[in-house]
Amino acid sequence: VTAGTYANPSSVAVDAKGRVTSITAGSASGWTMVEKTSTETRTATNTFADDSELSFAVDGDVVYRVRAVIFFKTGATPDIKFRWAGPTMAEVALHNRAVAVDATSYSLIAVDTALSSTDSSTSTSTGNGIYMMDGYFIATGAGTFSLQWAQNTSDGNDTQVLNGSYIEYRAAS
Repeated sequence: VTAGTYANPSSVAVDAKGRVTSITAGSASGWTMVEKTSTETRTATNTFADDSELSFAVDGDVVYRVRAVIFFKTGATPDIKFRWAGPTMAEVALHNRAVAVDATSYSLIAVDTALSSTDSSTSTSTGNGIYMMDGYFIATGAGTFSLQWAQNTSDGNDTQVLNGSYIEYRAAS
């Protein structure tokens, strides 16, 4: 078990007195979590870049189920935009939604059916918000699946993805 992931034991061995002698790690329904451990700030740039922590390696020809919860903070002018990047994909279906904490409805609801430099999900808010994604993909080759984000409008105010944000993934059976 590594930092930022969680696992349930698949077996626990005990001796005749009931003392644990070994634990074999399993996983929580096969899901692996990649959790952001520090807040990341971007200022005066609307160019997409990979998040410093929210990514994972993928193999080709494997169906991956993926879900994410991204906590963000931004000013009114810069706002924030998100997209997902990875190797060439055979299939993609990612349901995206975002909401500011003081909003009464989603500022974004979209389904991505491809990963490309022109596809982006944009959330507009002032203050804190939450961006969520759930879906699946099949990569045609190995690579890295990652969250990319930037200010929607380049501005001197900070735009942040907050610690505690996470991606969970698993190979579907």
